[in-house]
Amino acid sequence: IARNLNLGTTYTVRAGTYMQKALQLKPDDLEANLLFGIMLSESGGFKEGRKYLDKAVSMGNVEAEQSIAQADLLNDNRTAALKRLRTLAAKHPCLLEAMTSPFCSSV
Repeated sequence: IARNLNLGTTYTVRAGTYMQKALQLKPDDLEANLLFGIMLSESGGFKEGRKYLDKAVSMGNVEAEQSIAQADLLNDNRTAALKRLRTLAAKHPCLLEAMTSPFCSSV
């Protein structure tokens, strides 16, 4: 995430180190698994990041599902990404509707 802010590799490495420490202290922390998974995936560590994103998904996090789809796209796995996004849209119809309307009529 530090990488996305153009803070340089020093801060990106430091952020990764802190995330690893957080996960050592609380391995089942939803937010730490999500953020570390995103961080690794977005920097090209798709396989390593996937472990943390899968853990966040198992805790019910929808954003982790979206991040896995994005990682699949970045890893040239369009078929898997589309399948995941279609399944996610079927389970959570308000996600798609939220992009165009502030209210979900599917509830």
